[in-house]
Amino acid sequence: MCRTLVTILALVVTAVGIGGIKPNVAAFGGDQFKLPEQSNQLTLYFSIYYISINVGATLSEIFTPMLRKDVGCFGQDTCYSFAFGKPNNKHTHAHHYHLPTN
Repeated sequence: MCRTLVTILALVVTAVGIGGIKPNVAAFGGDQFKLPEQSNQLTLYFSIYYISINVGATLSEIFTPMLRKDVGCFGQDTCYSFAFGKPNNKHTHAHHYHLPTN
């Protein structure tokens, strides 16, 4: 029961985090450029942004199964909760220290 709860919680946090950050980063990042003077920089921004998203997704496809397989928890040989919870921990850490303040 506890393992299932932690796994579901990790999935919910992932969904909320991804649903909140991806569209906002693209929109707010694009708004920082003055067009048409900075159209080249805008193109470069979106190229780097989408490359970063895709590289991150690719790396997560590689490393998440490794974490699930190599780490045991809750008395089990594998740990899905850790595999999903570890990236959430990193996202929370990044948001805490890198969000702009007024």
